[in-house]
Amino acid sequence: MDGGAGNGMAGMAGRDGGERRQGDGEAFAAIVHTALVRERHHPMRDVAAALGLSCAAFHARVSGRVPFSPAEVSRLLHELPDMRLVDCLLRHTRFVAFERPLLARAEGAGGALKAAAAAMEALAGLVAGLARAVEGNGAHIQGTDPLAQLE
Repeated sequence: MDGGAGNGMAGMAGRDGGERRQGDGEAFAAIVHTALVRERHHPMRDVAAALGLSCAAFHARVSGRVPFSPAEVSRLLHELPDMRLVDCLLRHTRFVAFERPLLARAEGAGGALKAAAAAMEALAGLVAGLARAVEGNGAHIQGTDPLAQLE
């Protein structure tokens, strides 16, 4: 994520020379705000502390005035594992995210049956991710059939 994406400077070159997209940082911040304030998934004070930020610094990020750093985004996704955040980050790319299977995250998950179950869970996640991509008009896989990507 471009560190300056949250400042709303559309049409200006980013640090890497690429075009900044207006609203990328604001859209991400709006999803965080929705999850924490409207949906009350976690207390803002607790999330701010987990990110190592004061409440004021965290509020500046959630309000879109200050962009989240890459390290903060990573810690935020750990504290607030919301697929909308990942979809927002990948919105202008050709990538589709899906959750890692629960069995793959569990310690000591061995054996052929558990591995097969994890593979089936991963495949179900991939299909769900592809469905989200198609529902979102498939902008990141323009002009292609998502299922053709599997061939």
